[in-house]
Amino acid sequence: MPVKGIVDSDLQPGINNAKKRTNHLLLIAIDNYQNGFPKLNNCKRDALLFKDTLLGFYQFLPENCIEIFDENATEKNILKTFDILYDRLTTDDNLVIYFSGHGEFHKSAKRGYWIPVDAEPGERSGYMNNVEVRDFIENISAQHVFAIVDSCFSGALFRSGISQEELAAQRQENLPSRWLLTAGRIEPVSDGSLGQNSPFATSLITFLRAAEMQYLWASDICTHVTRTVSFNSEQTPKGEPLPVSAHQGGQFIFRKKAFFEKVEIIPERPIEVTPVIKSSTPERRAAGSLEDWKIYTKELVAEAMDRAFIKLNEDFNRASSKYNDLILLRGRFNGLQANQMRGVVSESQGNLQMNQIRYALLDLIDSMEERDLRQMPV
Repeated sequence: MPVKGIVDSDLQPGINNAKKRTNHLLLIAIDNYQNGFPKLNNCKRDALLFKDTLLGFYQFLPENCIEIFDENATEKNILKTFDILYDRLTTDDNLVIYFSGHGEFHKSAKRGYWIPVDAEPGERSGYMNNVEVRDFIENISAQHVFAIVDSCFSGALFRSGISQEELAAQRQENLPSRWLLTAGRIEPVSDGSLGQNSPFATSLITFLRAAEMQYLWASDICTHVTRTVSFNSEQTPKGEPLPVSAHQGGQFIFRKKAFFEKVEIIPERPIEVTPVIKSSTPERRAAGSLEDWKIYTKELVAEAMDRAFIKLNEDFNRASSKYNDLILLRGRFNGLQANQMRGVVSESQGNLQMNQIRYALLDLIDSMEERDLRQMPV
């Protein structure tokens, strides 16, 4: 029985008939742990915002989304869902997996784990072994699998008439792939403050919503999230293909819908409390007046845009309403660089778009007030 849904085209070279594939989404998010693990603030919130982003902007439909949240996120239910997807998905399907919750790394066993909702601290028999997760990613029959894991120690999973842009996307889609993006390496990661999104989810979702490219590659997402989260926190995401035989060099391509409703980029953040795990970075900014800072930063924009974005990330007050504007511009900048590297934009188009980003960034700097920056040094 055919699966109903919005599909993407994967053309074989020289053939005009499109092979239809359906995008599926599996969301697993746990805030309310039951047996001693600290409760988290934003896992379900992050997952739902990620889902809304894919449904609103990309070729995903609600009937192809599975949610496993809080009390339902037992190891038994997760594995049962894996089995359902093993039976349901074929090479006519793509799959995105999103997990947000606690993770743990056992040093002696050198093994990482997802922590289900009913697991007990110190009882590894109730944890979900990364081997099970990797086996699922590797062996499921989907054409493309992209797993996104926002948990502590998630990096342990890495162990063991067509436009040029369309043609490049097709070449990637024709080859099976297994990609993984994790919120950190073998390290704790931040859940964010209550009422906010985690740093990892903020970077991921903002980039997905702000991207102007018609075709967004998994590698683009990995590159952006790795850079921005590393700049803004003490965790280091990792995103790359899994070293498994099922990965044959392709990529999951997120294709934009023909239209989408206008939605806010990041929800309101009215509550500020200490997060469960909070990374702290020193506040760094050259001494001087606000005007001195603007002059120096605008000179940096003219000299090296990438360095200017790094400095602005360091100096910006995260509570400022203008911070989202900076993230959006950084997303446009990273997207343009990716397209230039792939050769899908001409030199003149690239220069025009880069100048538009530069002028928008200069306008943002001009509009900034002291409250938009971290505390001015005396």
